Amino acid sequence: MNRYAMPVDPRVLKKDFKTLKSTLTLEELQTYIENLSPFLKANSYSLRIVNNAFWELWKRIDSKKGINLRDREKLVPHFTLMGKLVRPKPLNLAYRGVRLSSYDPNLLSRTYPNIKKGEIIKNPQDPEVLAHLESLAYGLRSWAGIKDTAVDWALGVLGGSSTVKKDKVVFVCPNPNVLFDATSYWEAHARFKQEEFEIWERYDKSPFDFDEKIIYLQNPKVKEISFDPTTDIWYVTVSD
Repeated sequence: MNRYAMPVDPRVLKKDFKTLKSTLTLEELQTYIENLSPFLKANSYSLRIVNNAFWELWKRIDSKKGINLRDREKLVPHFTLMGKLVRPKPLNLAYRGVRLSSYDPNLLSRTYPNIKKGEIIKNPQDPEVLAHLESLAYGLRSWAGIKDTAVDWALGVLGGSSTVKKDKVVFVCPNPNVLFDATSYWEAHARFKQEEFEIWERYDKSPFDFDEKIIYLQNPKVKEISFDPTTDIWYVTVSD
């Protein structure tokens, strides 16, 4: 039996929102992205349409709008094309800050109640821990190139979940395969499309965060777990 036939836990999918219909179909969006090449000569109108589509589908996910978990992998070809427009920079480590899922929100603190600062659990074997963590790491997800960004997401400084009593996790992925690097994209945008960049920033309709890295993990494996009692954050190293 393939344990990744349903990578996202069914209990999470039960609470998934319905994908909202966007201005463009996914097929139309792909065509618009293809027509942006070469990026330095991209048509401003087409560029605006693409960015608006990603704002509708991707940026609003945390508000339970846009494309849902079931459908998210349908955007892999689109982000792959975006990464060809503006090549991602090499990245040694990617970080992703989350909270454990509601169906077992304190699994790590319950499973490892006596873990000490600096202690590293290598190749953990607990099946519930592995299933939960690998489900959270799996798929097309937003990561960060800066650790502090992921820490802020885990703590709830970003995303507005600071009062939720769940184990806080920062995933660490060495040498990830980045499909799309928003930092490189915005740097190119600011250089050649400065006026439109300022408009998106002003109206809070920027389709991506500046440090956002889009990564697609198809078979994540938990390599080690550690805990920082100072921040109450669990660090989980994964590989694909």
